[in-house]
Amino acid sequence: MKSAVVCFVLTFFFASPLFSEAPSDVVLIPRDVYVGDIAELSFTLDIGKTDAFPDGTLVLSGESLPASEEVSIKQVTVTRRESGAEVRIIFVPWVTGRVSFPTIPVHESLVRPPDVTIVSILDRSGSMALEPARSPLLIPGTTWMLYGGILAGLLLVVGSWYGFVSVRRWLLMNPDRRIAAKRTRFFARELRLLAKKLKTAGFEWWYAQLSSALKRYLLLYYTGSDTGFLSLTGTELAGFAHSGASGEMIRKLFTVIDCVRFSGSEEGVSRSGLLESAGNLSRILEERTDDVVS
Repeated sequence: MKSAVVCFVLTFFFASPLFSEAPSDVVLIPRDVYVGDIAELSFTLDIGKTDAFPDGTLVLSGESLPASEEVSIKQVTVTRRESGAEVRIIFVPWVTGRVSFPTIPVHESLVRPPDVTIVSILDRSGSMALEPARSPLLIPGTTWMLYGGILAGLLLVVGSWYGFVSVRRWLLMNPDRRIAAKRTRFFARELRLLAKKLKTAGFEWWYAQLSSALKRYLLLYYTGSDTGFLSLTGTELAGFAHSGASGEMIRKLFTVIDCVRFSGSEEGVSRSGLLESAGNLSRILEERTDDVVS
């Protein structure tokens, strides 16, 4: 019994110089550390012979550091100070609660870092289950601004794409096609205006407008100008056409229009039918480019 006690005392006596004193000035950065975070623990203690450190600093990393299932030590830096040494440990915890570091050999001493407490997110929130999805945090009364901005963005994108396509089509179009498109739009606009006033306008004004629009369109088609020839009759305008079919359509249209204008009666004449015939004439002429007098 006495020999066992003596053995224990001798072991403690000779081994105790290997271990450093209790650490002081313990600082944990950040103060709240979660699992997987990279943190730093610093403290001061007396570890004996620090004069052997190069430049007063000793850096331990890699395989020279002990391994643990609770914490991974990335680097240990020991710096000589007037009252001992400052130890900085960079580590990553893998468990929550109180975590103990393994003993770190530093020169001829063994450093026992103080335990640290790793925070649990569940403990802080008090929740044990995932919460349902929440809508974005918005200032009250500004939801319409968010959706309005989204709608404005979509309209801007669509408008930009439409403008790009239109400009590209216009640039790729040859001069003759651009001229044809311009006169076709003009005539279609005039026909839409007459269609709106189909039942409200008096027959004198309505038929005079139809005659003028048709003459201007035909002059643009055959001569490239809608001025100087407005006094021409339907028969004279029909003479511009080489094709008998288109010339006959022009002659019939102006015969009906002039008959109503100068007789003062539109009995048996359909305004909508005349508009349809004028539209058909325009489509036939635009498809037959060889009718244009060069």
